Amino acid sequence: MSAVPLDIGQVASRKEIMKALPRGLVGAEVGVWRGTFSQVILKYCCPKILYLFDNWFEGTDKGTYAYDEPIKCLHAVRGMMVRNRRAIIAGVLRPLCGLSPAVSALLPDEHLDFVYIDASHDYESHKADLAAWVPKVRPGGLIACHDYNVEGSSEAFWNRQVWGVGRAMREYCAEHGIEELRHTEDLVQTGYFVKPMEA
Repeated sequence: MSAVPLDIGQVASRKEIMKALPRGLVGAEVGVWRGTFSQVILKYCCPKILYLFDNWFEGTDKGTYAYDEPIKCLHAVRGMMVRNRRAIIAGVLRPLCGLSPAVSALLPDEHLDFVYIDASHDYESHKADLAAWVPKVRPGGLIACHDYNVEGSSEAFWNRQVWGVGRAMREYCAEHGIEELRHTEDLVQTGYFVKPMEA
């Protein structure tokens, strides 16, 4: 792990975030489901270790597509494991089952270079995720959260669910003096910031 801040500047999409990161980092994806974005992280970031945290069978976003049918989730997990078997065997991918934010306790503080959060999208859950996962990232590391919404935009998106990712991120950054909160410009945005060097 490097002591250099991972300031990647303004990027257009979450894929571009991963392309901008140096290779050989230790990261975590929180909220994996089928592992589709895990493939993107592996391809473009080439991490030394990538922890994959998901419950896979019981979500907190009630009514969303991800957890409506447990059989689909079982097939999704199996498919993700098969597609990534070489990386799992090599110890690069480390899938761990459990609900966030509780699973964050499995890692020591400042262990990660980056965390990518795409778990529960309601305000309270995402606020708890930030409180749990930011300490796991080293100073100068990157925190990225999918399904961010620009201030003033509607927080209702998929399946008429009210999402609070953007609000939780904006509040967290304001409370912790983080001035450089950025977001991608794609349809479903990802918010991201660098953890201050002095916390």
